[in-house]
Amino acid sequence: MVKVLLAEDDAFLSSLLLRDLLAEHFEASAAYDGAQALEICKSWHPDLILLDLLMPKKDGFEVLADLRASPETEKTRVIVLSNLGEAETTERVKKFNIAGYLVKAETTPHEVVAKVKTLFA
Repeated sequence: MVKVLLAEDDAFLSSLLLRDLLAEHFEASAAYDGAQALEICKSWHPDLILLDLLMPKKDGFEVLADLRASPETEKTRVIVLSNLGEAETTERVKKFNIAGYLVKAETTPHEVVAKVKTLFA
Protein backbone atom coordinates (compact mmCIF):
# COMPACT_ATOMS: atom_id res chain seq x y z
CA MET A 1 0.00 0.00 0.00
CA VAL A 2 1.28 3.46 -0.91
CA LYS A 3 2.00 5.64 2.14
CA VAL A 4 1.26 9.37 1.87
CA LEU A 5 2.28 11.92 4.49
CA LEU A 6 0.31 15.14 4.48
CA ALA A 7 2.36 17.99 5.97
CA GLU A 8 -0.26 20.71 6.35
CA ASP A 9 -0.98 23.00 9.32
CA ASP A 10 -4.59 23.72 8.31
CA ALA A 11 -6.57 21.10 10.26
CA PHE A 12 -9.70 21.45 8.09
CA LEU A 13 -7.83 20.99 4.81
CA SER A 14 -5.87 18.11 6.34
CA SER A 15 -9.05 16.32 7.35
CA LEU A 16 -10.52 16.68 3.83
CA LEU A 17 -7.37 15.43 2.14
CA LEU A 18 -6.90 12.54 4.57
CA ARG A 19 -10.51 11.45 4.02
CA ASP A 20 -10.06 11.49 0.24
CA LEU A 21 -6.70 9.69 0.35
CA LEU A 22 -8.08 6.96 2.62
CA ALA A 23 -11.14 6.58 0.38
CA GLU A 24 -8.77 5.85 -2.52
CA HIS A 25 -6.99 3.17 -0.45
CA PHE A 26 -3.81 5.09 0.32
CA GLU A 27 -2.27 4.70 3.75
CA ALA A 28 -2.24 8.30 4.98
CA SER A 29 -0.95 10.22 7.96
CA ALA A 30 -0.79 13.90 8.84
CA ALA A 31 1.82 16.22 10.30
CA TYR A 32 0.84 19.72 11.39
CA ASP A 33 4.27 21.35 11.31
CA GLY A 34 7.55 20.82 9.50
CA ALA A 35 9.45 19.35 12.44
CA GLN A 36 6.72 16.76 13.01
CA ALA A 37 6.76 15.89 9.29
CA LEU A 38 10.49 15.16 9.41
CA GLU A 39 10.09 13.01 12.54
CA ILE A 40 7.32 10.97 10.92
CA CYS A 41 9.47 10.48 7.81
CA LYS A 42 12.24 8.91 9.89
CA SER A 43 10.01 6.22 11.37
CA TRP A 44 7.19 5.75 8.84
CA HIS A 45 9.05 6.20 5.51
CA PRO A 46 6.26 7.58 3.31
CA ASP A 47 6.29 7.02 -0.45
CA LEU A 48 5.02 10.57 -1.00
CA ILE A 49 4.80 13.78 0.97
CA LEU A 50 2.18 16.42 0.24
CA LEU A 51 4.02 19.45 1.60
CA ASP A 52 2.75 22.89 2.51
CA LEU A 53 5.42 25.60 2.38
CA LEU A 54 4.13 27.85 5.18
CA MET A 55 4.10 25.82 8.39
CA PRO A 56 5.21 26.35 11.99
CA LYS A 57 8.50 25.14 13.48
CA LYS A 58 10.09 24.33 10.08
CA ASP A 59 8.70 25.67 6.85
CA GLY A 60 8.40 23.60 3.69
CA PHE A 61 11.64 24.96 2.26
CA GLU A 62 13.53 23.75 5.33
CA VAL A 63 11.74 20.40 5.19
CA LEU A 64 12.71 19.97 1.52
CA ALA A 65 16.32 20.83 2.25
CA ASP A 66 16.44 18.36 5.16
CA LEU A 67 14.75 15.61 3.11
CA ARG A 68 17.19 15.98 0.23
CA ALA A 69 20.20 16.12 2.56
CA SER A 70 19.46 12.69 4.07
CA PRO A 71 20.25 9.45 2.20
CA GLU A 72 17.10 7.90 3.72
CA THR A 73 14.76 10.52 2.25
CA GLU A 74 16.64 12.10 -0.65
CA LYS A 75 14.51 10.25 -3.22
CA THR A 76 11.15 10.52 -1.42
CA ARG A 77 8.58 11.98 -3.79
CA VAL A 78 7.19 15.36 -2.81
CA ILE A 79 4.26 17.32 -4.16
CA VAL A 80 4.23 20.88 -2.88
CA LEU A 81 0.74 22.03 -1.96
CA SER A 82 0.83 25.75 -1.21
CA ASN A 83 -0.89 29.05 -1.81
CA LEU A 84 2.46 30.54 -2.77
CA GLY A 85 2.11 30.50 -6.53
CA GLU A 86 4.67 33.09 -7.59
CA ALA A 87 7.19 32.03 -10.24
CA GLU A 88 10.07 32.79 -7.87
CA THR A 89 8.70 30.34 -5.29
CA THR A 90 7.97 27.58 -7.78
CA GLU A 91 11.45 27.87 -9.27
CA ARG A 92 12.98 27.78 -5.78
CA VAL A 93 11.29 24.48 -4.87
CA LYS A 94 11.77 22.83 -8.26
CA LYS A 95 15.50 22.77 -7.49
CA PHE A 96 14.63 20.09 -4.91
CA ASN A 97 13.46 17.67 -7.62
CA ILE A 98 9.79 17.67 -6.63
CA ALA A 99 7.10 15.55 -8.29
CA GLY A 100 4.63 18.42 -8.61
CA TYR A 101 3.47 21.82 -7.44
CA LEU A 102 -0.20 22.51 -6.74
CA VAL A 103 -1.67 25.84 -5.66
CA LYS A 104 -4.25 25.20 -2.93
CA ALA A 105 -6.61 27.98 -4.02
CA GLU A 106 -6.73 26.51 -7.53
CA THR A 107 -6.95 22.80 -6.62
CA THR A 108 -9.71 20.77 -4.95
CA PRO A 109 -8.91 17.88 -2.58
CA HIS A 110 -10.19 15.48 -5.27
CA GLU A 111 -7.74 16.97 -7.79
CA VAL A 112 -4.89 16.55 -5.30
CA VAL A 113 -5.75 12.87 -4.85
CA ALA A 114 -6.03 12.44 -8.64
CA LYS A 115 -2.49 13.83 -8.98
CA VAL A 116 -1.26 11.41 -6.31
CA LYS A 117 -2.92 8.51 -8.14
CA THR A 118 -1.14 9.42 -11.40
CA LEU A 119 2.24 9.12 -9.67
CA PHE A 120 1.52 5.54 -8.59
CA ALA A 121 -0.54 4.27 -11.55
